Amino acid sequence: MSRTARTATIFIATCLVILFALGTAGLSSAKKKAKPLKVTCDQLYVEVRNVGAQLQSQYNAKGFTIGLPQPAVPDPDDPSAPIDPSPPIDGVTSKGACQKQGKRVRMGGGFMSDVHSPGEPFFPGETNPAIREYFWYFSVTVTRLKTGALRDALTDVRCEKYIYDGSAVDPHNLQTLPC
Repeated sequence: MSRTARTATIFIATCLVILFALGTAGLSSAKKKAKPLKVTCDQLYVEVRNVGAQLQSQYNAKGFTIGLPQPAVPDPDDPSAPIDPSPPIDGVTSKGACQKQGKRVRMGGGFMSDVHSPGEPFFPGETNPAIREYFWYFSVTVTRLKTGALRDALTDVRCEKYIYDGSAVDPHNLQTLPC
């Protein structure tokens, strides 16, 4: 084999080795490509419920009865009637908004309420016995970190209390007071 043919063979072999190395490096980098780190509305609602559960336990530790079963109270008009141990009419829920705040940030909210039912103790620290309901609104911001983990932040908690005639399902003469 001539010197020129040998040099050409070495050059072609070297080019093939370089092309092969570049091709495998491209394939391995394609496998490591980052997935978009989005926060879905379902993930936001789960985080809102988790934050709501934490708030509920904090406020119940202070003496509220958010989401707790109501005591069975006999009907004052008919004491011989069976006692209805109904489920609680208060608790925590998420609001429907799921706002996108950026590529990896969503914001939503929830609310929780404590309705004073017959037989329940008055609200802790409340001096007005006419107060029938407490309502808390809260906002939660959920961010997806680069590691893929979710971070939630409670950004706002507002409280209102209500006086009304009638039942919690059908209130009349509603008055809203700040907490």
